[in-house]
Amino acid sequence: MAYSEKQLGYARTIVAVGRAMGVTVRGMKIGLSTGLVETNLLNYANSKVAESLKLPHDAVGSDGYSVGVFQQQIVKTSDGYWWADCATCMDVAKSAGLFFGRLIKLDYNNTTRSPGSFAQAVQGSAFPARYDQRFAQASALYDQIASTTPTPEVPAMPTAPFKEIDMMTGGGRDSRFGARISYWLLHTEEGSGDTDPVRLGRYCSGANGVSYHYTAGRGIVCDLVDTDFASWSVLSANPYTINLCFAGSRAGMSRDEWLRTFKADIRNAAYLAVQDAKKYGVAIEVIGTGGKYSGKRQGFADHQFVTKVLKIGTHTDVGAGFPTDYFAQCVKEFTVGIAPKPVENQINKMAAAATWLGKRITVGEGVCPDKRGRFAHFEHGSIYWTPTTGARPIPTRLLEDYERLGWERGPLGYPIAYHTILAEGDVQAFEKGVLYHRADQSEGFFVTGRIGAAYARNGYEKGPLGWVQSNEIKNDDGTVTQHFQNGVVHWSPDGVITLSPVGGEDVIIPQKH
Repeated sequence: MAYSEKQLGYARTIVAVGRAMGVTVRGMKIGLSTGLVETNLLNYANSKVAESLKLPHDAVGSDGYSVGVFQQQIVKTSDGYWWADCATCMDVAKSAGLFFGRLIKLDYNNTTRSPGSFAQAVQGSAFPARYDQRFAQASALYDQIASTTPTPEVPAMPTAPFKEIDMMTGGGRDSRFGARISYWLLHTEEGSGDTDPVRLGRYCSGANGVSYHYTAGRGIVCDLVDTDFASWSVLSANPYTINLCFAGSRAGMSRDEWLRTFKADIRNAAYLAVQDAKKYGVAIEVIGTGGKYSGKRQGFADHQFVTKVLKIGTHTDVGAGFPTDYFAQCVKEFTVGIAPKPVENQINKMAAAATWLGKRITVGEGVCPDKRGRFAHFEHGSIYWTPTTGARPIPTRLLEDYERLGWERGPLGYPIAYHTILAEGDVQAFEKGVLYHRADQSEGFFVTGRIGAAYARNGYEKGPLGWVQSNEIKNDDGTVTQHFQNGVVHWSPDGVITLSPVGGEDVIIPQKH
């Protein structure tokens, strides 16, 4: 049979995903035969699934609510999707991962049974004989593309990506009482900051009323409670959850702290989550963390999900700073063999874009005294970064003013915008104010607070006040004075702001509340 380049491309994707997941040649041929039977290796939308019509597709069908190359049903129950959401099922790589994820749970290399019987066990088709009828064609197709299908850069699914320590003593556990496992949850310790999982594991042995299935830290995983049993982690949700705690972690940690301290452990947690999900039939789906959830009723989440969605307890870990996107990428790696994208260094990215900064002076990047930000110095300026403000460059002219004001610990905080070059000088916005430096002046000045707000409402430097001529001057009576090119602004504790223009009468500047 002759195939189009698109069909061959889909076939290569299916084989590549199979290889990444450690599927045997027989299993990959079963996958190809399934794609041939279901769609002749074309990506189908469905006229009854509105979302599918908006996604890239090759044809439109109407069989049930099936979409994609494997015709996976977009049907949702209280336990989650039969397969997955529409976008996932219409992504050839992801849908192949879903298919193989179910196939590898079967004894599909057992030659006493026909290969088509395993395809039928996964698909549940009304025409089960068709898979065997096209298996020879699938085998020939595999032979045709095998040598031209690149092996994924990531290795086949690893069996031991971390050092694992068995600390299961039988303590800290209960029966699941027949409950079906539905959620795999992440936790923080909220302890001393010691990231040793063995130390935490000893504490969670059952004597202290708390336990987890796993503790993780320093690239190590400690097994505390057999996952066939419930741990003591989430009150009445224990019977249907699996729980892992990052040793020494806190819910208040920033994204940067998580990635700096627990990046390897997050990847290890993703591996464990995927393997447990395959074992217990849990949907391989990241529901969310930090209070933001997709609404799915099966998958991977955190302790706050139990509080916010299941309405059990009051915990808020793992916190809003947890890098959910990185965790999801790692889950994808261990599901379909696609390695997570490297976490991009934002200072390096900004340096590559802002070529005017010139030669780099700082080796790597420095840590700001408040531990919140990072910086790097260059020939013609510096870049400052925090998780909330991003990376922003400051040119030397403004940087000298920034230094004089005490850097990020001064009244401005971190830069939040790029500097603007005006005809008269430079301007840059910071977290707490705006820094101005006229070209004909030796130093710059900033506006902030109520005076800064009034300055903004009156047109900044283009308004009646003109350019800033001083920083705020705090007077003994509690008032604040600031000098501008065309006058002086006075602020009093009662909220009144008065403009005293050069050679004119005082003007009360209207306030907005």
